[in-house]
Amino acid sequence: MADTQRYCPSCLDVATAGEACACGYDGASTRQGPDLHPGTRLDAPGDGPRFLIGRLLNRHNPFGRHAACVYAARDLATGERVAVKEYLPQCLGVRRAEGNRLDVAARLKAPFEAARQTFLDEARALQQNPHPGICPVSHVFEALGTAFMVMPYIDGVSLGDLVEARGPLSPAVATPLMTAVVEGLRQVHPMVAHRNLTPDDIIVRHDGGPVLTGFCSVRPRFDRDTVVMRSDESFRTSMSIGDAEAGPWGDVYGCAAILYYITTGIHPPSHRVRLGETEDSLMPPATLSPEIAPWLSRAILAGMSLNLRRRPADAGSFLKRLRPPTSPLARLRHLRTWLRSPWTAVAALAVIAAWLAWLTVQSVATTRELNRLRYGPTVASYESSDWGEASSAIPVTAPSDSGPGKETSSTTYVEGVPPPSQGKSPPLIMVDGKITHNKKNDKVWK
Repeated sequence: MADTQRYCPSCLDVATAGEACACGYDGASTRQGPDLHPGTRLDAPGDGPRFLIGRLLNRHNPFGRHAACVYAARDLATGERVAVKEYLPQCLGVRRAEGNRLDVAARLKAPFEAARQTFLDEARALQQNPHPGICPVSHVFEALGTAFMVMPYIDGVSLGDLVEARGPLSPAVATPLMTAVVEGLRQVHPMVAHRNLTPDDIIVRHDGGPVLTGFCSVRPRFDRDTVVMRSDESFRTSMSIGDAEAGPWGDVYGCAAILYYITTGIHPPSHRVRLGETEDSLMPPATLSPEIAPWLSRAILAGMSLNLRRRPADAGSFLKRLRPPTSPLARLRHLRTWLRSPWTAVAALAVIAAWLAWLTVQSVATTRELNRLRYGPTVASYESSDWGEASSAIPVTAPSDSGPGKETSSTTYVEGVPPPSQGKSPPLIMVDGKITHNKKNDKVWK
């Protein structure tokens, strides 16, 4: 364990004995509300006093009253700077002056316990599904009557501060930043939704990569006559319509609203205000900034649609809209890559084989039709019903005149064709072993 005396209780930088810290902490600071006092040692299960709590970094106020606090901290086992998030709904509990344990009123015990369990479940889901665009979670545990999650301390600047300092970002810079965030949400959305997206929750590291923080902002469930929680800010959907906006589609709205703000520099009208308007006051981003391409403007407006059926249902659907349409040259390159695939050759051979089989069938059918038109119906097509009731399965030899100076000609009717005695002349007859068309009644004379 590292010596806690070497660190400033507030900023947790290494302090020199007998000298005041550069942050100005003099040791006389007192705790404000239920927050943990700087210098508090937080016990992790099985590790003892593992984390040294420093100054308060942020309060998460997703529903009008803060539901969680984030402290700067030191991991006493490794000496690394970390951030510790505590589930601390201000409206539900009071912290004891001694022991730092959180006490919750009996009538609010049930919603507090349910929300705390949700906090733990979502923190463990983030711990088990890391993504470069999502702030990783290293420890999840219960202590002091509530729940905690530990994350690495990210050195960077929030996206909100970046826009305030430098103005609106160009679409070429803003779109890749939000695309990385949306990709991270696509991975974790099956387990957990953020529900509280703001530009301050996105930290841009010094290497340029964005990291999304602020997860596990859990809303306790109350009766309608107990506590009303509502969000009226520009980047969050209104919670007054129930749980319909609490899923991934609510995060899609938040991502689109953040992209609207960082590319135009203008805060979009709040979700609740837009719901009460007869005509939507949201201006298309392309009309506010000429740098925004029409396809990007349409993607932002789709993500901020008040109609859930028109809004992308999840981060994956919204991510497709954030990709620019492919140019004809890019499509040709994609086709060239596809043609080089071995499966393409297999599919082409299968198509060629099917085409040749079809040609063979069509050729046979065409040949039969030409023969039918040239020579009449085939022998097999003559049924007894076409020539009367008698069956003619026996060959019939027609009589011929014979005598001096006359050659005898043997005319045999084709098997299956009735003889002319039944009132009709057969179209095909056999003369000297050859089938020919009967042009003269029922005999062919030489």
